[in-house]
Amino acid sequence: METLKDILPLTPPVPKSLKYLALLPNTSSVAQELAALEEKHARADVIERAQIRLADARQRDTLAATRPEGCWCLGLGGRESRFTSTGREVFGETCSCPEGIALGKQQIEAREKERKAQEVERIETLWTNAQIPARFINMRLDTSPLVKTNPDILARIRCPPNPFLGENSESLPDSVTDPYFAAMNSWWSSWFFYGPFGVGKTGLAVGLARQFVKCGEWDEQYLERFLFVSTPKMLSELGSTYNRQSQDEETQTEQQVIDKYAQADLLILDDLGAEQVRNTGWVEDRLYQIIGERHDQLLPTIFTSNLSIAQLAARIGERITWRIVEMVGKNIVHLTGPNLRA
Repeated sequence: METLKDILPLTPPVPKSLKYLALLPNTSSVAQELAALEEKHARADVIERAQIRLADARQRDTLAATRPEGCWCLGLGGRESRFTSTGREVFGETCSCPEGIALGKQQIEAREKERKAQEVERIETLWTNAQIPARFINMRLDTSPLVKTNPDILARIRCPPNPFLGENSESLPDSVTDPYFAAMNSWWSSWFFYGPFGVGKTGLAVGLARQFVKCGEWDEQYLERFLFVSTPKMLSELGSTYNRQSQDEETQTEQQVIDKYAQADLLILDDLGAEQVRNTGWVEDRLYQIIGERHDQLLPTIFTSNLSIAQLAARIGERITWRIVEMVGKNIVHLTGPNLRA
């Protein structure tokens, strides 16, 4: 039987892959494994594989001797390959050597870049599926005409600054976090914008919704179903379910339409009170089913109307209006100014 000294390579070995060598234990550990096998009189093929592994371990230690102290990656930077959702290969563990430190920084930057790209894609998909009219789909608070005419209102409806996004935020005092959570709970709620035609209510509602979509990610208020609909269009959609010519699977029932708007994570209900009231009882009942469900489930709703709360109560009934008041609390915004569409 060959002994350890018999397998010392007479010529330099053919370099193995660094990924393979970096995973090997050092020569001493492998030599002990081989010695244990020899003592047990293991099969020749087992001994041969162990001898090859020892030679590989010697090669690993030769390379390790040229590396900085504490380096175990042999210059790879890390080990245990992982793959991101885009297929990018990363190491699950990085080394303390210069290559490992540089690689770790690169991987953090790459993951953050990918996370931001995925978040942008998520927001854009949500935005595209929200059924926002083309005239308003690009509305943002930063580009709103109200920046000049109503800056105080814009400041009021912006997402509260998040103290957890900065450095050293893991142990913030209650004097910082308590006001933030209180402000966030008040902001992440329903809103009621009212005023005359053309003052920018719908654009403001869409801009606020964009803030909801972006800021919600910070506080794990993830939105999956966001919808925009004018009240007349929603009621027309409900009414059209009575005139179906077929019962195919793509045709929604009245209850499905009600559920769609009642259960959306975020809803912009535009032009409330602008509906043509022919059957007051029917209108009130459908609005109550949708708004009442959102009220009960604490689902944020952004209302716009040409009518004040008092005028709205006379229009759609106090039962619905007082639920809106309970939903929005102090988030009632009266817009005045010139007709921005003129």
